[in-house]
Amino acid sequence: MESTLRMPFARRQAWRPDRVLFIAAVAWGAALFWMAPYPPMIDLPQHAGQVVVLHDLLLGRSPWADLVRINLLTPYLIGYGLTLALSFVMPVVVALKLLLSAAFCGFVAGCVLLRRSFGGDPRLDWLFIPGFFGMAYYWGFFTYLITVPLGVLFLVLAHRYAESPQPRTGWLIFAAGVGLFFSHGLVFLMATCAGGAFLLVRHRRLERIVRLALPYLALAALFAVFFVINRKLEKPVGPPDEMDQMFYWDSTRPAWPASSPTSSAATRRTSSTRRSRSPCSPPRS
Repeated sequence: MESTLRMPFARRQAWRPDRVLFIAAVAWGAALFWMAPYPPMIDLPQHAGQVVVLHDLLLGRSPWADLVRINLLTPYLIGYGLTLALSFVMPVVVALKLLLSAAFCGFVAGCVLLRRSFGGDPRLDWLFIPGFFGMAYYWGFFTYLITVPLGVLFLVLAHRYAESPQPRTGWLIFAAGVGLFFSHGLVFLMATCAGGAFLLVRHRRLERIVRLALPYLALAALFAVFFVINRKLEKPVGPPDEMDQMFYWDSTRPAWPASSPTSSAATRRTSSTRRSRSPCSPPRS
């Protein structure tokens, strides 16, 4: 009886004037990407160029086929994969705008679900709208922006798992974590660490925490195995500089031979401008 009384009340609350205004504001935010011919995002042209290269490589008509190769070990496959699929039926710029609008709406919706799972004040929902247009938007971190909504939904699932642990939810945590891993490594790390923190806050017994953390431990093992394989297979052609030694998880490689007297300087130039946002890499000799 209590649930039947709450549902109509919740329905009335959803269509209050302030909620209608909130939905209109979200729609306006999704439309912002379409107001300029090209969204003012610094790295977005580079991402568009990568999709064009991938598109031409798959069709066998790329003029750069002897210089680049598709690197399946780069952990940004979801963002590029969706854009690539859409590029066969629409222009690349339209595909990018469409995915950014969808990511914005998904981000706000995911944050609202997360706020509800914690029982937060509905007025917090308004803060989620400008939250999407931060540093990542300014710099044009396209694959990151596409993955963030998935990361927020992962947090919703992780909070549910911490509050009411079920084997099925644990398997969902692992499956969602694998999807996050191949979408964006940074979002994967942040979301899984936060999910693990939920367990530490909610539970006190060490053996129970370890048992419930099995999905996260499996994801950590996946990360370690992938990192080792990447280091073994993706060796730079020229001598790496100090930054390359520190950050080896790179999806681009210089095309100059190791014997070239300019290979060290060229490696430094390319590594600073073409680092781990591309699924295309120059071929190894």
